[in-house]
Amino acid sequence: MKKFLMISAALCAMSTFASAADIAPGPVMAPANWFLHVGAAGVFYTPGFNNTPVGLPANSQVQLDNNFTGVVEAGRFLTNNFALAIAAGFPPTTNVAISSGGTVIARPGSVTFGSVMLLGQYHFDPIGPIAPYVGAGGAYNPTFSTQPLAPFTRFDVASGFGAVLQAGVDFNIKDNVGVFVDVKKMFASSDVTTTAFGFTAVNNVQFSPWIVSAGIGFRF
Repeated sequence: MKKFLMISAALCAMSTFASAADIAPGPVMAPANWFLHVGAAGVFYTPGFNNTPVGLPANSQVQLDNNFTGVVEAGRFLTNNFALAIAAGFPPTTNVAISSGGTVIARPGSVTFGSVMLLGQYHFDPIGPIAPYVGAGGAYNPTFSTQPLAPFTRFDVASGFGAVLQAGVDFNIKDNVGVFVDVKKMFASSDVTTTAFGFTAVNNVQFSPWIVSAGIGFRF
């Protein structure tokens, strides 16, 4: 009798384990840890002098032509909601002008400069396919080249650093592929050195652009 009970108990245990194996979930796929944004951006400057312009009328204003360029941003999730990202763009060229009373009084030249941003981001939990995020960080803004325009014989723009705020949204379409819209506000300025008619002046100019981008996003 005891042997019968032991055999019955063993059979019940084997049946229980078999049933558990049938209903146990299989391996859970790890969530996508990396993401990539590739798209186009409009760069809309909000320039101004940070000091009283040297050698210019007191009401002088600086103007920078807005740009359109290509951008890329790559990042990695450290937690479900927090990520680090690096963003950069194809260096645009912008023309610089100085106006007074609404009239352009000088065109010192053009500058080609870029930006590399390091951002900390908080990604909110998705609402269906929509995943908003916010970010903040710093930027290094290297100057690649400058070109003075006559009568200016020198037009130099120093490389520098800035702060960045960011907000955007990812919209997943299928299989970790979607579209994104992103807005960044940069706070940055540079020393600009000009020489004309033998007179050299150094002015600190803020360019502080809004960078509005959209494109394709990938998760992997």
